[in-house]
Amino acid sequence: FAGVYNEALLKGPGVDARKVSTNLQNAFMYSQSVIVNAFFLLWQGQLGEAFCAKNLYAILSVRVVAIICIMSTVGLITGFFLKHLDSVLKSIAAAVEVVFTMLLSSVFFGTPLQVMGIIAACIVGAGVALYSVPPQRREAAESELKSVL
Repeated sequence: FAGVYNEALLKGPGVDARKVSTNLQNAFMYSQSVIVNAFFLLWQGQLGEAFCAKNLYAILSVRVVAIICIMSTVGLITGFFLKHLDSVLKSIAAAVEVVFTMLLSSVFFGTPLQVMGIIAACIVGAGVALYSVPPQRREAAESELKSVL
């Protein structure tokens, strides 16, 4: 839902996207995530447990703080994509990110590349290639159709 809010906020009728800052956009995305996660914790009866000292101590470990910083950076980049790209280009960027994540995790962490992952990367690559081809002009397509008929 946060992506829909941001699209409406940035690209709705009568909206000048340059006046909406990336910080405001990210505030909407993050607040949506906090509200949804708090709702599910409350629904499961674990909202109080999430804030106990034991869990807060685990959150403040070096690895978790590093992951939070990395994912916050990803969020900022996503906000930039939402502001400056359309939905199709944003989807292509997300697809390319998945491929690079798979490849780089293999290089840096020794995660084995599996056949299904390689097939998925090929499908994503084919999709990116398909969307990167400029569309034919209508006149050219009509003349090509007439020549065939």
